[in-house]
Amino acid sequence: MNEKRMVFYLFAAIPIVLLIIFCVKSTDGFESSDIPRPVGSPLFESRIESYLTNGVLTPQLNSFEQSRTQADLPVVKPYVPRVEKVIAFYNGEIVGGLGPSFYRIDWEAAIRITPQELAPYDDWELIGARFYHWENHSNEGSLKIYKQGTESSPGELVSSEPFNVTGKGWKRINLTTPVTLDITKDIWTSFQIKKHGYVDYSMGIDAGPVVFTKGDWIWLGSSWSELCVVGYDLNWGIEAIIEGQGVTQLAIGNIKGPWGITADVQNIGEDNATYVTWSITVTGGLFKRINASATGAATVLVVGESEPMNSGILFGFGKINIVITASAQNAYEVTVTKSAFLLGPFVVGIR
Repeated sequence: MNEKRMVFYLFAAIPIVLLIIFCVKSTDGFESSDIPRPVGSPLFESRIESYLTNGVLTPQLNSFEQSRTQADLPVVKPYVPRVEKVIAFYNGEIVGGLGPSFYRIDWEAAIRITPQELAPYDDWELIGARFYHWENHSNEGSLKIYKQGTESSPGELVSSEPFNVTGKGWKRINLTTPVTLDITKDIWTSFQIKKHGYVDYSMGIDAGPVVFTKGDWIWLGSSWSELCVVGYDLNWGIEAIIEGQGVTQLAIGNIKGPWGITADVQNIGEDNATYVTWSITVTGGLFKRINASATGAATVLVVGESEPMNSGILFGFGKINIVITASAQNAYEVTVTKSAFLLGPFVVGIR
């Protein structure tokens, strides 16, 4: 039984071996017009001829990809829109107002923003801040920005922007000159309320719990302290407004054959991705004769949407290595590596 099975396998393997020998055989003595061609379109025939003569099959590029290879392609990348975000420590709901009962002083309410919150925002700027004004009457004061000091008090004052607000609700104060963020150091955002002749509970507060050493700082004319030290388990309704190039995240998926290699690059972040570029590189095959690549780009990739990628048709035999890479002007590069088998024009067994 074993001998019969061996004979069967031997005869079954003969056509495959002959086909491989034919495809890798040296083409010495052949003119390009003499090379046997499979039936198909002129484009496909020329691509097979390229593989048999040079051992390299250049993937078919779509019209957009072809335009990117032209000499007159602009090298200046498009403008990347800037976006705003806020950093705050209150729980999202304002439930009341707070202020000193001895009202004949200037006082401040502040939040301390640390490198933990700033980490994603390298090269961003602090452009202003908002606070919830609990009172209906008017108040004068200043938005103050301080550099890092200690864990219990701010450092140097770097910006002060006067304001006059009236009515209950959120009040935004913009800085005349934005402050560039140093993501390795603290920055304090404080609202000073000037003294006047009546009791004032102007600063909005949440119901807690307090974010210790960050959300509840107060200055009453002589020193800084936390509200929680005197029994108030809450945070100020203060938002620091920062601006910069939107940071997002890309992902590569849906990788499949069999006609070439297709995949998708998806924007899984929170901001639109700008100037997205991708590449698919395929190497290996029998005697390492496969070396193909394809590239593409999209000006904008909206949050949640995908951009298709395609290697074009490949031809060869043997195991291949696939490297797919995507990046954007405002997203880190992502790379996925796969292996598969190439059987003529068919890509199978991607894993």
